[in-house]
Amino acid sequence: MIANATRCRVLLCREPDAMLLGGAIMATVAAGHYPNLHTAQRQMTAISRAIDPAPHLAEYYARKFAVFLELHDDQLKYERIMRGPGIA
Repeated sequence: MIANATRCRVLLCREPDAMLLGGAIMATVAAGHYPNLHTAQRQMTAISRAIDPAPHLAEYYARKFAVFLELHDDQLKYERIMRGPGIA
């Protein structure tokens, strides 16, 4: 779903607990073992699978995004109504 909604390839990390891995990557940079996050990430991670967007679903997700934009605009309108006149 993420690949289709963003129209971007999604790379899945081989590490099942990516949050812990992210913390470890930041710690190695902070400790000076790697010069920057990019280098540490490239050395410490492996991709288990890539998921490409399905071209035949692009129009469907474009419509879903159009609906989201309408809902967002409506929500902002409702917030203005609830604030009432003279309330910033």
